Amino acid sequence: CTMLKTQYYDPPCHYSSPSKTAMSSENPFISPLGKLALSLGASSDSSSPPSDNTIPPQLSQRRKICIVTLLRIIDNILDDPDQLNPKLRKIKVSNPAFHKRCGQWDGSIDYLLQCGFSMKGNQTSNSSSSRHLRLDEDDRDMLLYGRDMLVQFAVLTLGVDEQ
Repeated sequence: CTMLKTQYYDPPCHYSSPSKTAMSSENPFISPLGKLALSLGASSDSSSPPSDNTIPPQLSQRRKICIVTLLRIIDNILDDPDQLNPKLRKIKVSNPAFHKRCGQWDGSIDYLLQCGFSMKGNQTSNSSSSRHLRLDEDDRDMLLYGRDMLVQFAVLTLGVDEQ
């Protein structure tokens, strides 16, 4: 689980089947991750991850980049519990790097919203430069839960290697 591990949180490295909580209709992350699965070219209902032989290398790479980016956003916030760095809690939606890595994929922004971010600023017809995601209050439990759901999603649905 090297790629998906962090210093403060070590998810189990054995996701053979989703837990009841992960599959529950009450799980707030089902809809955003389902959208993300479709956007990244995976079926959100797959019961087993696709084998590495069936995934085109470009698709596999973009999946990893998106998941790792979302994990880094959450991990950086969790690594800064005293909120010493406010830049970690604000993401400019029009940022080219964010857009290329994960913002372009349907479901990624919904996932961050579910983690506790809120959309700020106005979207004008000319640009979205003033729109940004901001996390005003950290709900550590929700961030950890969202992180765990993203890890399970990456392993089970997208076939992302845990390492």
